[in-house]
Amino acid sequence: MNGNPSVDAALAERVRAAAEELNYSASPLARSLVLGKTNTIAVVVPDLANPTFHGVLRGLSRAASHDGYHILIADSAEAVAEERILAAETRRRCDGSSYARRGWPRLISNSCSKSSSRSCW
Repeated sequence: MNGNPSVDAALAERVRAAAEELNYSASPLARSLVLGKTNTIAVVVPDLANPTFHGVLRGLSRAASHDGYHILIADSAEAVAEERILAAETRRRCDGSSYARRGWPRLISNSCSKSSSRSCW
């Protein structure tokens, strides 16, 4: 299904024909598990109603899209407990994270692995 050249061409065609007949579509979640990549970047903001973040989010979304990524936006409602949960969840589900909150480096330093890509602003 993914064009692996080591698979016999006739077998690959039979699989594609069966998938089409069954209306099969690949699961993005399964694919992300296999590839180890979600093409998603999380952006956690303290208050989505604050117009300060609108332009920033628009710019992040456009830049991410240009590179084949999607943005997942989460509103923490300025609750520190929620911010900690979101930091842990986004680390597990996204390729990178960006946090709009003063004090975030200290807050999330123990929540994110060293291989996690994150920024604070």
